[in-house]
Amino acid sequence: MVGGDSAARRRFVIVRNPEEAERDRQKRESILAELRQRLEALKQKQGEAHTKAACELRAHETFGRYLRQTWARDWSSTRPRFAEKPPSTGSS
Repeated sequence: MVGGDSAARRRFVIVRNPEEAERDRQKRESILAELRQRLEALKQKQGEAHTKAACELRAHETFGRYLRQTWARDWSSTRPRFAEKPPSTGSS
């Protein structure tokens, strides 16, 4: 893959490492399992404690990217679209 149009453009080699891809998949599954536990605990809270906990979860550096809030104000964990199939690297 070549990036840029200038004379000093750089070349990048993109390689898929199956072992790292498996490790990443396991890490995502671990994060999602923890997130589901936290969502279950959130369902049991009410009032201001619920609102504060929900905001903290959504703002969390790791868990926030896996959450979405529906119009009905329900929280659900989302599976990232690359969880089922690794992103394409452009090589076979």
